Amino acid sequence: MEAKKISKKKIVLDLMWRDDGATQAELETATGWQRHTLRGYIAGTLRKQLGAVGYAIECERGRDDVPTRYFIAKVTRGMAAEGGAT
Repeated sequence: MEAKKISKKKIVLDLMWRDDGATQAELETATGWQRHTLRGYIAGTLRKQLGAVGYAIECERGRDDVPTRYFIAKVTRGMAAEGGAT
């Protein structure tokens, strides 16, 4: 019996759900996607899908040698009033 293949989209979600989120490099390595493909998926498709069910993507911008991290967060009333998370 063959093992079920895990989609790259599921891999992205699983990594971003972690408490410490995921860096761009971690997501690229795990999926094999190029930087622009990954950013496009996160900014477009994933943001819309998560927004429809009350979640948002948060991005903790890196500085100097600290990489940017991406997280998935539950949208709260305060976030919705401010225009959502980015």
